[in-house]
Amino acid sequence: MQHLTDKALLEETENLVRKERQILGVILRHLREIERRRLFSSLGYSSLFTYCVGRLGFSEDEACRRISAMRIHRELPEVEEIQVSLTNLSRAESVFRREKFTREKKVAILRELEHKSVREGEKVLARYAPRAPRPDRVRAVAEDTVEVRFQASQELREKIEILKGLLAHKHPNIPLGELFEKLCDLGIQEWDPGRPPKRAATRARKAESPAAPRVKSRSDRPAPPNPPVAQQVKPSHRHMLPNLPAPPQVKSRSHHPVPPNPPAAQQVEPPSHHPAPPNPLAAQQVKPPHHPAPAHSPAAQQVNTTLRRLIWRRAQNKCENCRSRYALQIDHRIPRAHGGPHTPANLRLLCRSCNQRAAIQALGLRKMEKHLKREG
Repeated sequence: MQHLTDKALLEETENLVRKERQILGVILRHLREIERRRLFSSLGYSSLFTYCVGRLGFSEDEACRRISAMRIHRELPEVEEIQVSLTNLSRAESVFRREKFTREKKVAILRELEHKSVREGEKVLARYAPRAPRPDRVRAVAEDTVEVRFQASQELREKIEILKGLLAHKHPNIPLGELFEKLCDLGIQEWDPGRPPKRAATRARKAESPAAPRVKSRSDRPAPPNPPVAQQVKPSHRHMLPNLPAPPQVKSRSHHPVPPNPPAAQQVEPPSHHPAPPNPLAAQQVKPPHHPAPAHSPAAQQVNTTLRRLIWRRAQNKCENCRSRYALQIDHRIPRAHGGPHTPANLRLLCRSCNQRAAIQALGLRKMEKHLKREG
């Protein structure tokens, strides 16, 4: 470049910057279409961010800035005509997520950021939104140790002090790292779909422990002998049992003899040749035949708990495509709309992005686009 004149060097640099902006706009449009089709899932990436870092070679900061700018371009296509730096676009997108602005207000803020430096852009955004909280941070400090930093409310601090007080007898002065680990263990036991239910785990522990001597309850004691049938039947109904022996007579306090029952022959009515009327209670007790729910009904679309737990265990609580643990969902290899059954061979565990990509491949992008827009 040493042979270039001063004027030629300046003109060529300005031309390259204009080309860079044009190329950046093309890259952002390509990233937007890749996200719309969820193509990163086909390559085994869980998100557009991991695709930009792992496949395109961007640093994490570069990937974040480009994705933030891409989302602003997706929401506000007219932004492509406004010359705003990637850093200012990224910070503006962060402000727009925290604060509610109309579409016209967002465009006006971006026009204020045009041709502004990073420091000047901070002053512009500070007028429209309070200072943003510091982002969460996880930093490696040793081979097997990390530092986790986040901002919390005063209410959370009070809850931490309450927990430390409850654990003071067994774990005096417990460090926050150990306390956080115990809370994570409790959360995994409570919310992990792949773990057996509490009742099943309790039964398994009882089965492994030696059986304790069983205490007889009242239900185990022998029941007293039933009284004679004659004593159980009311006198007004005794004529319905013609061969029933008469109950033993008990002397009353007045010592008056109890008159004997009339002969059984006088109590039995002559048989009728008309059939007995149907018993309405018996008709009510007959259950109607069970018909399976149709395939399109909500009952048929639900996967039962046992099968769901099996799928989660088989996948080891990870997406079977990209190995992500975020937003996992059970998916049908053959969709239910195409007659796919609720069988272990047809079910798999996918993250939300991979599930959406599988639905796009099976049902088409046009049919799935309204669902993708609704989810953001």
